[in-house]
Amino acid sequence: MDPLFIIAIICGIALVFLLFAVRIALRWTIRLVAAGALLLIVLGGAWWWFSQSSTQPENKPRPTTGRSANSNRR
Repeated sequence: MDPLFIIAIICGIALVFLLFAVRIALRWTIRLVAAGALLLIVLGGAWWWFSQSSTQPENKPRPTTGRSANSNRR
């Protein structure tokens, strides 16, 4: 057999394995990007939730009027 033919077969097999490895790596990259985006959304939502709850006014007593609710009218 010609050495060039053997090298071409080896390169073809290596190319198939390389494409297979790139395909697997691309799938894992997409999964990691999706998980990272989901994590950022959750962390951003938690940050927004806790920042909103800390800026809300506390329970302040309502201002009272000059007369009581139980007045005796005659």
